[in-house]
Amino acid sequence: MADLYDRVASLQVDTLVLDGLRFAFKVERTLRARPGKATVQVWNLTAANRAQLDALDGVGVTLNAGYMATGTAVIFSGTLRRVSHERADGNTWITKVEGEDGGRERRTARTLRSFRPGTPLRTVFLALVDDFGVGTGNTNQATASATLAALGNTAVTGTTLRGSAARELDRICNAAGLEWSIQNGALQILPIGSSLAGQAVVLSPTSGLIGSPSREQRGRVKFRSLLNPEIVPGKQVQIQSRIVTATVRVEKCSWSGDTEGQDWYVDGEGA
Repeated sequence: MADLYDRVASLQVDTLVLDGLRFAFKVERTLRARPGKATVQVWNLTAANRAQLDALDGVGVTLNAGYMATGTAVIFSGTLRRVSHERADGNTWITKVEGEDGGRERRTARTLRSFRPGTPLRTVFLALVDDFGVGTGNTNQATASATLAALGNTAVTGTTLRGSAARELDRICNAAGLEWSIQNGALQILPIGSSLAGQAVVLSPTSGLIGSPSREQRGRVKFRSLLNPEIVPGKQVQIQSRIVTATVRVEKCSWSGDTEGQDWYVDGEGA
């Protein structure tokens, strides 16, 4: 496990790539249809880089983090919301970059489409993805067998989408027994209560688990692990500890890290 302490991170804002600096970050993501958020602090950017960031708005933001021995992975991808700078002392500047994943799309995306009777539901979902302006994610796989109550897997009577794309996606998903969220700039769709495909992440004291997980009301479990990009909303995690042994679906998680501090964790919650 020694390699887990060899931390590395990088940040890309539009075309500006920042690495080799001190980064501290907090990222929050959930299975609910609400935007993920990230706050990243960067130490001692050049004056030119600070000015370049100040000129940007609504561009892409991507945060990568991991370990030198095993590589990095994207833990946040979204849209720039705000940039600010603080002079901590005479020689130290701290730049704060704030991003949001899917918030702008949820607030502003509109749809106006009509579908003939017999249209496959997958076609309806993909049209909504297009109107949102986000990646398709797992939409193709997740909607292959999607059904509307009593209608089968096609819009037998035809349907019209009008107005807020988020509201229409809520409506269609509710009718089909699905739930949706935007994860790293792409739509993620799951049958209600189901998990992402693939093997569960095993967490034990020898594979990243920190401290003792806790059992909450209604069977919920909270846990902390060393930063692991595989732990994401919708993923199954198999917890093996002396106090708690359980397999849970991650419904909410937050990543906190500091390349020169103590934090390098993911806190998860699920049932």
